[in-house]
Amino acid sequence: MATTKKTASAKSVQETFETVAEAQKKSFDDALQAGTDTFAKGYEEFYNSAREQLAKAQQSIFGNFDEVSDFNRENVEAAIVSSNIVAKGFEVVGKEFAAYAQQAIEANMAAG
Repeated sequence: MATTKKTASAKSVQETFETVAEAQKKSFDDALQAGTDTFAKGYEEFYNSAREQLAKAQQSIFGNFDEVSDFNRENVEAAIVSSNIVAKGFEVVGKEFAAYAQQAIEANMAAG
């Protein structure tokens, strides 16, 4: 009978541990997704604002110099595209970090 109580107690502790681990994993996943979403939204807002400001600056500075304006606009567009590539790179790195962290959590859960 004592063995039955110990086994039931051990199962209860393990179930509690698994429940807590799942909750922590979900919290981590939710926080990661929220951070990724916030970063993407902030970057989108920055991108749109920068594009608008650059367009206004180009109009006021270059006025009638269409050729210079076109050349400059192409350079700005190239810079914006490069910024998008860098942002995507950070996003990929963030996702890889999250995947690594999740694997580490799962490995710890399996070992524990």
